[in-house]
Amino acid sequence: MRVRSTVEPKPLLAGIRFVTPKNLEVISMGPGDFTVSVSLVPALSDKEELELMMDDKPLSVQREVDWNLKNVSRGPHQLQVIRKRKSGEIVHKSAKVEILVLRPLPARKSR
Repeated sequence: MRVRSTVEPKPLLAGIRFVTPKNLEVISMGPGDFTVSVSLVPALSDKEELELMMDDKPLSVQREVDWNLKNVSRGPHQLQVIRKRKSGEIVHKSAKVEILVLRPLPARKSR
């Protein structure tokens, strides 16, 4: 005798998850260059796009899940990705990720 399961599969919840950088990650000494990468559930539709925010300010709107950031200023920053329709309607916001960018101080001139 075969028993049927009465448990229905749960639908996948919409979400945005940071792959890199991780929360509280330190971006080591260098020019302040790093990649932001996220995973999405479900995949973007033709009418959706992603907006990368840094410190609550928009940086870039695109359909790809990777951003190559260059020359980010030293210090703490918050990153967030917003999934939205091309009409501007927000579909989902990721949790904020906090990072710390370490960069060498500029050389001081001797007096």
